[in-house]
Amino acid sequence: MNAHQKIAQTLAEVWQNKNFDLLKESLADNTKWYEGPYKEPLKNRDAIIDQWRNDLAPQSDIKVETNVLAVKGTTGCYHFVATWSDSQRGKLKIDGIFLVELDNSGKIKSFNQWYALKTGVK
Repeated sequence: MNAHQKIAQTLAEVWQNKNFDLLKESLADNTKWYEGPYKEPLKNRDAIIDQWRNDLAPQSDIKVETNVLAVKGTTGCYHFVATWSDSQRGKLKIDGIFLVELDNSGKIKSFNQWYALKTGVK
């Protein structure tokens, strides 16, 4: 398993099990975390962990699949699909792309995501 496959698996584990300690261990000291193309990046571990905690708080019955599509140097492109029940919005599905740059120790240096969200999933 290469470093990007490990991180893809780690991100799925973090999401499915709300394992924020595992996420914290996977982040470089100077990680830049982009939640979308029009938002300012989160720039420290605590802000990233807080964002995940808030996003995952209403989620249950989470299923996540990730697949590494391509790697060039330290940058990998991953496809992800996730479904979950949301206490406020019902059953949801998301399908998207992560673009992840790793540092020399295999930790996340930069994270970007783009996705489509489907509501009313049966």
